[in-house]
Amino acid sequence: MSRPARRRSKALSGALSGAILGGLALALLPAAALAQAQGAASPSRPPELGGESRLPGFRSVPLDEDGAPRRYQPYTPPAPPMREAEAAQLRLLDKMTGLVASLEMRPGETRVAERLELSLRACRVPRDNPDGDAAAYLEIRDLRDRDPRFSGWMFASSPAISALDHARYDVWVLSCTASAPSAESDSE
Repeated sequence: MSRPARRRSKALSGALSGAILGGLALALLPAAALAQAQGAASPSRPPELGGESRLPGFRSVPLDEDGAPRRYQPYTPPAPPMREAEAAQLRLLDKMTGLVASLEMRPGETRVAERLELSLRACRVPRDNPDGDAAAYLEIRDLRDRDPRFSGWMFASSPAISALDHARYDVWVLSCTASAPSAESDSE
């Protein structure tokens, strides 16, 4: 074998062995990372031989009394104390014609607007701030359907959280008031 052929052969075997070792290291890395995340010692160098007890950059998983990983529970802020309001202001948009109608309803009242039957079951505001975020429990039914299209709480500050899914109409809560609607506002 000539000298250039031997050089190529050595270079090829060196590159091949490097690729194999690199692939082996990559294959062992996820197993080592998983073992470290679960709190085990590093398989490459145990702690008694001077290795770290976990991989750098990884935190250990918090465990409960039984040794199982703890379930994550996000912080939920306490709900503000709410009080019942006497009336709710709603807005109805007909998406085909672009017409907007404002409605003022009392809890327990049911109205027909366009092709929708709207029932206001409850309206609540924060006890300390009556002008704050209002929440209204609505049931909305298309007159052509037997079942309601929407039944649940709508929030004035975030109407998209809980919205009516209708092809033609949008309904949302504007606010809840402490005073009942007057007869003049119903005729407008």
